[in-house]
Amino acid sequence: MIKLDESRVRPTATVGGVTVRKIGAPPANGTRMCKQGHRTGLTCRVKLGTNGIWFTHLVWTNSGDSGAPVVDGETLVGNAWGVQHSSPILSIIAEMNAGGGVGAGFHLAS
Repeated sequence: MIKLDESRVRPTATVGGVTVRKIGAPPANGTRMCKQGHRTGLTCRVKLGTNGIWFTHLVWTNSGDSGAPVVDGETLVGNAWGVQHSSPILSIIAEMNAGGGVGAGFHLAS
């Protein structure tokens, strides 16, 4: 478990233009989604489809944006990587929990 020193780090639901209040599955194709990337900031476009363990979208990403949260409204649905690809956050959490190591038990701060 990672425990933060609350006198130095305060949990926040909002970074840049993205607010996360829930965790969920990727939305239907054609749904508008956004990501807040380190390199390209806030970009929004639509989900295109699913390919095995990842989904594709037209949300612009560039080198340095990997790991950016991908949201449907205020629901965290994925983790951006590569050009217009994301891994579903529910799959990432399930894998962390199955391994029992770093990240296991992840949940949103309340």
